[in-house]
Amino acid sequence: MYRDNRKMGLDVNRPIDPVTGEISATVSDSRLPAWAGAKWVRVNFILGPWASPTDATKYAGRTWLETYDHIVDRYLAQGLRIYALIGAEAVRNPAADANAFRSAAPSSAAESWLDEYVTNFGLIAEHFRGRIYVYESFNEPNDWHRVPGGPAWTQPWIHPYWFARMLQEIYDEVKIRHNLDVTLVSGPLLTHDADTGAQYLADTYSQGINALQWETQRLNYGRYPLDGIGFHLYVKQDCQATPDSIRASVATRVQTLWDTAFAFEGEVLEEKGLYISEMGWQSLSCGQEFQAASLRAAYETLIPDWRVRAAIWFCLQDFGPDNTWGLYNAGELCKENRKRAHDAYHDLATSKAPQVLSFEIPSVQQVLAAQGVPVADIPALLALVQEQIGPPEQLVPGKYQIAFKPPLKYTNQQIINAFWKAGNKSWALLIKAGLNLNDLVADRDGPYTGPPIDKLPNLTADEKRLVKAALPTEPAPAELELWGKGMYIWQVDQCEGGDSERIVNRALDVGLDFVLIKIADGTNAYNGDITALVNRLREVGVAVWGWQYTYGDRPEDEARYAAERMKKFGLAGFVIDAETEYEGKPDRATRYASTLRGLLPGVPIALSSFYWPEMHPTFPWREFLAHCDLNMPQVYWYKKDPVEALRISLTQHIRFGRPILPVGACYEMVPGKRPTKEDLSRFLTEVESRGLLGACFWSWQHTDENQWAAIKDYLW
Repeated sequence: MYRDNRKMGLDVNRPIDPVTGEISATVSDSRLPAWAGAKWVRVNFILGPWASPTDATKYAGRTWLETYDHIVDRYLAQGLRIYALIGAEAVRNPAADANAFRSAAPSSAAESWLDEYVTNFGLIAEHFRGRIYVYESFNEPNDWHRVPGGPAWTQPWIHPYWFARMLQEIYDEVKIRHNLDVTLVSGPLLTHDADTGAQYLADTYSQGINALQWETQRLNYGRYPLDGIGFHLYVKQDCQATPDSIRASVATRVQTLWDTAFAFEGEVLEEKGLYISEMGWQSLSCGQEFQAASLRAAYETLIPDWRVRAAIWFCLQDFGPDNTWGLYNAGELCKENRKRAHDAYHDLATSKAPQVLSFEIPSVQQVLAAQGVPVADIPALLALVQEQIGPPEQLVPGKYQIAFKPPLKYTNQQIINAFWKAGNKSWALLIKAGLNLNDLVADRDGPYTGPPIDKLPNLTADEKRLVKAALPTEPAPAELELWGKGMYIWQVDQCEGGDSERIVNRALDVGLDFVLIKIADGTNAYNGDITALVNRLREVGVAVWGWQYTYGDRPEDEARYAAERMKKFGLAGFVIDAETEYEGKPDRATRYASTLRGLLPGVPIALSSFYWPEMHPTFPWREFLAHCDLNMPQVYWYKKDPVEALRISLTQHIRFGRPILPVGACYEMVPGKRPTKEDLSRFLTEVESRGLLGACFWSWQHTDENQWAAIKDYLW
């Protein structure tokens, strides 16, 4: 399948103070990894001052489970996935029996420690059932690891026998005893220029197969007791390293570990893959530009590699004068403290990265088509096969991969602009190419459907080059310009008497950051011409989005009409209001949302629907959200406490993997009972405390003066 930069992640440093249990600064603001563009956050589940995960003692005001619930839920609410490390620090006094695992000899201390470790692993994974789906075990077992004050060692901290035992017992505990459908990645091996980790990995397989029950496990469950190979990548750390030498070293390390595991796993390894849970370069000795260039070189190598499932940068922030691995300098976590590596990371994480397609000879075209490649693109991809591998008709049977960047899609306006610029402010080139200016102007924001520039007739090679140079090099990504306090507008004429100036003045008075105006109801226009209102709100810095209630009877027509209204007013984003009409109709949800996404490239799209998904199991959540950038659950609390309703909603919506901006209530949900000023204040406080983007309310025309006062008084 198409693969992209969704494998990029960030290690967020030590999440809690090991003595006090207080949540660290690098973790307390859950927006930081999302702002960098990360898709994963690696969280180390350390016990800190608690005796066990179920210890009810409160440190820094929370139990251990409450502390990590707080951390995990806030990351999930940002649309991030958790890559969980459960290592030595998940056991109290983790280094106490460190040397008990140096040899394969029987050890009561090792057995006791392992029992506690496996039990805690199972307890943690069970507690986060449905929230965390990827876990890795013991960190860097092949490191020599010197206990402070202890002897220096020249052999691994964990003998391969004990590491194989850990993997087997963790698998049994989590997958069999707890019956959890999660990915268990092997404890990540430390690899560097002097140690590829390959021998230790091979020894672990050998111990598991020959001394333990790995072969029985494979026969019973179809695989050895690990779902992926984890490792850390610390290569070419010297200042003389170049981007090319780093690319070569990274590629070699991936290939070496792949070959080692493949010798034992065979083709099953293609399902499991490789997980790089730490990689990095410092800025201390070689400078920030070296660090940024190294980051780029590594990711440019790993992103297109289909074997790599995750590639996580170590780390978010520098810690101490000798550890300058971070994207931020030590000190305050602010824009001014971002390093050049942060910019490089963000650029890679938010741009369209080279993608990879797999195919098997002799059915190249059929396999490409099965992976979703449009028929029109297949000839170009076959040309890449010939360029990167060889003539397709001459390839021997086997599996192959090609790396490519999908062709960029342009709007008609972008084509117009490019020809005007390339033609030196004339239409001569456009006319020569056989394009009709009137046809392009008629649908300026629509997708350009004419021939690729290289296929246009009559143009010389130099003229084609000039046109292509004038086109954007990357499509504009959807950016969520939506945060802070917002309000839905349902019927404009019912808001401040329909007076645009009064609406603007109210928005300024209470400090609204955005408004959402209904522009369509199914295939019908709503609120007429809102140009004047939209322009005035923009002038005072209030973002304006549109929304539509969609019924699903004619999904493509509804999407097209919504896109037409969006383009007419030039709105910043769009909200889909889909409710009961779509329950049990996933195909219609896909048809509507995919059509809308195609018509609004680069425009952020949100879904707003029920706050309690478990009460609406047939609603097509994933079909809608697959084409959305934001999730806006309608947290109307009725007879519940507003904070409790929000917590329930977040717990259920975080599984969908999109940033969350909840919608609260200003209307009379229960006859005779309106949300109070205190209700709104508590709701907003809880939203911000969870690190969410912001909050919105339904709706302007229902809001009374006490509620407006609550919104005004809350300073986001």
